Amino acid sequence: MKKLITLIALVFVVAFAFSSTVLAAPWDIQGHWAEDQIITLINQNIMKTYSDGQFKPNQAITREEFAEALAKALFLEQTDTTELTDIDSSSARGYIAALVKDGVVTGFPDKTFRPQENLTRAQVVTMLTRALGLEEGTNQINMHTFASFLDMTEEHWANGYVKYATELDILNGYPDGTFRPNNITTRAEAAKMVSIFKNYNKVSGFVADVYPASNKVSVTTLDGERVVLSLEDTALIGRNNRLVTITDFLKTDKLFILTDENDKARYVKAFGLVTKEDLTEQVSQMTNYVVSPYEVEALARGDFDILKPKLLTEIRVRLLDAGLEPEEIESLLAQDWNTLEGHGKVRLGEAIALETGLPLDMVTAVMDQDWEQVKALAQVEAIQRLVQGMVGSGLFS
Repeated sequence: MKKLITLIALVFVVAFAFSSTVLAAPWDIQGHWAEDQIITLINQNIMKTYSDGQFKPNQAITREEFAEALAKALFLEQTDTTELTDIDSSSARGYIAALVKDGVVTGFPDKTFRPQENLTRAQVVTMLTRALGLEEGTNQINMHTFASFLDMTEEHWANGYVKYATELDILNGYPDGTFRPNNITTRAEAAKMVSIFKNYNKVSGFVADVYPASNKVSVTTLDGERVVLSLEDTALIGRNNRLVTITDFLKTDKLFILTDENDKARYVKAFGLVTKEDLTEQVSQMTNYVVSPYEVEALARGDFDILKPKLLTEIRVRLLDAGLEPEEIESLLAQDWNTLEGHGKVRLGEAIALETGLPLDMVTAVMDQDWEQVKALAQVEAIQRLVQGMVGSGLFS
């Protein structure tokens, strides 16, 4: 009986301790929009509170704090091997080194990590997308048709990573259409992103079969297991360097897939035998998509007329930038030299008048060789200047 009572008491103690561990939450996150994500990460020992018991959700997260959280979310073992020169005194040294070893972070060119610096939104996104395996070229889907945020150009170093993260709902932009890549990331924002990130799983293998009507794909994993995955309706699907549908997959294709917390495929990249469509896409990409894949294919057939409308449009834009008027451009393209001469004559007359200070009607008369008109205008001009001179001299004062 005594043993039974002791056992029951131990059960209550363990239950109470477990309950306290799970439910304990820093007082400064109560009612915060990221409260649930923060509590989950704290209970999973992925993120920590400070010594005063606060989480400080609105405080900027440092590079070492985020590195530790990310390494734990990836279940990476700490390591001492690193070439980074400034992390010896960091409490997250082993986690930072583990991320470097795993290829998630590289540090700066001077071999520093700068653990105490704050992380920008662009830097966080880059770390997360690398951790998902999207740094590797064969795993990447060409996102050129997806619009960039208003404050990011296609050439921005993090633009591709931002597009991936946005499509995977790891984070969003702001209501005004901006991303603000240089804004500092708060600890709450980091908690939300890590919570979403850690629910993604990677699946690698080969195409076994596709089921377009059911929007499913059968995969033979690298371990030889065959699994059938449902695709999310908004899933990103690519093959080699093109956006495709699963009907474009070949049985010999290798697959890289990211599944979400519901085991649905959100990102599917196939790569394998290069097809004609792949080649035309590649050539189009080399022209910065000035020439579309369809136009590349037409040019390969010798159909050069297909580019004529686009070339004419480009010529019009260039001539407008050079300062020509629309009427002049159309006359030039139509080889209407008489009309073009008329437009050019007017512009030339205005240029001479502005440069010399002569009246425009006098310049026009000279260009028309209307000497009687020139003489009459000259007399008027002379009289006007004489009167102005007399007034300026104070003769009438």
